[in-house]
Amino acid sequence: MPHNLCIHGKADVKRYVASLPSANQDRLLAIFIDDQFFLVECQIVSQLGGTITERCLRDLLCAGLERGATSFILVHNPLTFEVQVGPADFTTAKRLHFLARELGLQLLDHLIVTSEEVVSVAPPSRSTLIESSPNRFTFSRR
Repeated sequence: MPHNLCIHGKADVKRYVASLPSANQDRLLAIFIDDQFFLVECQIVSQLGGTITERCLRDLLCAGLERGATSFILVHNPLTFEVQVGPADFTTAKRLHFLARELGLQLLDHLIVTSEEVVSVAPPSRSTLIESSPNRFTFSRR
């Protein structure tokens, strides 16, 4: 189902995540957007540190593609106010990055969203988003 929400930057991601039911759950989300940065789908990748199979990740990405997504933002919404990134977060992000590329989707960023802040944890060499202003995303041309 198409949404009217345009994701221009971290502030939009934070507002959207806060508006979700049970926003105070530890989960990893994939926010799928189209080529105009409109939200097309949000899927839960995992909850409470659960593991996920390659097949589940591929199905998740295919569902985003079927709904017209061209890219997605990976969002970790932890229970605590602290921005902590574990090895599992990076492993899942890396797996999603490679699977997405195979399917023609672009992973734009990997964000940690708490009630206090939004932090990008994507390695600079992998991130395909830059912030042209404090809260607005634009594509980089690397």
